Amino acid sequence: MIRGELKTHGANMARAGDGKPRSEKRRATHRISKRISADEWGAFQERARAEGFESGQQFLNAFILGNAEVKNIQRRDLTLILGHIGKLGSNANQIARHLNSGKIKTISPEDLKFLIGIPGQIETLGKMLRNMLK
Repeated sequence: MIRGELKTHGANMARAGDGKPRSEKRRATHRISKRISADEWGAFQERARAEGFESGQQFLNAFILGNAEVKNIQRRDLTLILGHIGKLGSNANQIARHLNSGKIKTISPEDLKFLIGIPGQIETLGKMLRNMLK
C-alpha cells in the first residue's frame, strides 16, 4: 500500500515534455537586477516599510507585479505648499497696506515685530521649496 501511494504520487508529478502545466515560478525566465549603495538600500527599505510592506523584497515584488504603486506625492505636495505660501505672502501684503493706510490704528510692538518678519520668512521658505522642486 505504501508502495502504491508513492507510485501514485510520483505519477502525478509533471515531467519535462509531458505537456502538463508548470508553476508560474518555473515559467519565469527573466531576471531584473540593479546595483545600489548601502544608503540607497536603506532608503529603499524605509520606503517599503512606509508603504506598508514588511520588506523591500515584498515591495519590489508587488511593484513589479502591479500590486503596488510608487507615487511621486512629494512633488505634488511641495507644489501645493508653495501655492499656499504665495497666498500667505499676499495676506501679509494686505496687512501691510492696512497698516500703512492707517486702517489699523493700534498695534503692539510685539505684533509689529512679528509682522515685519513674515515677508522674509515666506521668501526663505519659498526659496527652499523651489530648490526642492528642481
